[in-house]
Amino acid sequence: MQEILTELEFYHGLFLLCLAGAVVSAAGAAAVFFRADTRRALEYLTGRKAKKEIRRLEKEADPDRAAELLAGEEAERKREERTEEEFTEFLPGMGKRKGDRKDC
Repeated sequence: MQEILTELEFYHGLFLLCLAGAVVSAAGAAAVFFRADTRRALEYLTGRKAKKEIRRLEKEADPDRAAELLAGEEAERKREERTEEEFTEFLPGMGKRKGDRKDC
């Protein structure tokens, strides 16, 4: 019985050590994320920042077209909100018909 309690104490201490390491790592990752301004870097790398700037310049150049651009932004936002499940529900039936496939 004493052996089991000793082993249990060992694993509990190991758990606490790993938990402390996870908390320190998460805090460090959050600090680096905000300190290095990773969000801005990701916007630059994906081109989202350029798209926003182009839209802003187009709105300034042609105020009559502003409503059209806003409608396009809403459509893009809705497209981004779609989950992966909405797209994958169509995948199982794709490419199974012989007449639809073109061989190169």
